[in-house]
Amino acid sequence: KRASSEDNIYTTNIKGVPYLVQERRFILYAERSGSFEIGSVLFQGYFATGRRDLFGQMQSTPKRIRSNGLTLNVKAMPPTAKQPWLPAKQLTLSHYLSEGEFNVGEPITLTLSTIADGLMAEQIPDFDLQLPDNLKAYPDQPEIDTNWNNGSVIAKRTDKIALIPTQPGRYELPAIELHWWNTQTD
Repeated sequence: KRASSEDNIYTTNIKGVPYLVQERRFILYAERSGSFEIGSVLFQGYFATGRRDLFGQMQSTPKRIRSNGLTLNVKAMPPTAKQPWLPAKQLTLSHYLSEGEFNVGEPITLTLSTIADGLMAEQIPDFDLQLPDNLKAYPDQPEIDTNWNNGSVIAKRTDKIALIPTQPGRYELPAIELHWWNTQTD
């Protein structure tokens, strides 16, 4: 299943002839394990002949070029993997709590930031916070962003949650956990 693509357009010279190159990279996400064939890609374009016409314009000729196909072998999800299944090269989870004096009825902002190498931002799940009594949570819409970096996809999700104490006292927030599967080390 194709999730996303990125184009890189540049020019290059080959034997003194300039070429416009459009490179397209795709990220594929398998919906099941097994062996998958990706068919060849057909390129249809025009190549400069090196000759000029009567008006001095470079002449070109149409060409069709077909690539080789590919075979992908997708590993199955390990039986010991926790749910939700988050296969990534690396995952970082950090948090930040607003500073200052906290008062009953006034919001305290908890910011959770998740960065994953090898996932789309939409794959990072919501957090299930088990808060103490007398502490209400009001989450904002998460900010999600997926970018490309050196041939890998990097996902970032930022959750901001307004925590409002309804009674005075000392509150301890529980540990925030996110289980993931390290695809580099299994």
